[in-house]
Amino acid sequence: FDRAAPIKTLGHIACEDRKLVNDEREAWLGQVALTTLKGDVDNLGAIFQNGLERPTFAKMAALSRQTNMFFAVWLPWHCRQHAPDTYTVFAGGDDFFLIGPWHSTQKLAGEMREAFRRYVAGNDELSFSAGMVMTKPGVPIHYLAAGAEEALEDAKQHRKQKDCVSVFGIVAPWQNWPTLQAAEARLDELREQYRLSTGYVYGLLQ
Repeated sequence: FDRAAPIKTLGHIACEDRKLVNDEREAWLGQVALTTLKGDVDNLGAIFQNGLERPTFAKMAALSRQTNMFFAVWLPWHCRQHAPDTYTVFAGGDDFFLIGPWHSTQKLAGEMREAFRRYVAGNDELSFSAGMVMTKPGVPIHYLAAGAEEALEDAKQHRKQKDCVSVFGIVAPWQNWPTLQAAEARLDELREQYRLSTGYVYGLLQ
């Protein structure tokens, strides 16, 4: 933490995903918005109950400690290195609550999911679900929390094995996330290549 650096408000953070497209006219592209991200590990109680062969207190404590380390140690380190504009409300145990620039936070969610998959050695029984909600920076924190919690509940109810993400009111399995991100990147390339208007792109999205 650099105490010499100014502290950013949520209003400042909401501007971080905008891009300067014309220096002379100071024209900016992008939304001034936040994404609130909440998530937690799926079926953790069942994992503790049924996932350990000959469970002992030591084994359960070790599993709890290792789960906590991902969110309490790896996640803050990753944010410091790759997502410095992310505000961590809490992260530890088996859950997390983050607020950041609207697009960067969605990218961060995908990075978290891939890192967690590696952390659990690709075990399909260990996953987390996440809910994201995009808002303007003036929305009170408790509304951000309530909206993200509702999105998280939608993600967890989408299918029996959970392992899903909810964003913009749409729920998808995490396995589909790389495909969705690739489609987004391709659309952005086409927008720049053919100078597509904002209205035309909105029509495509609809």
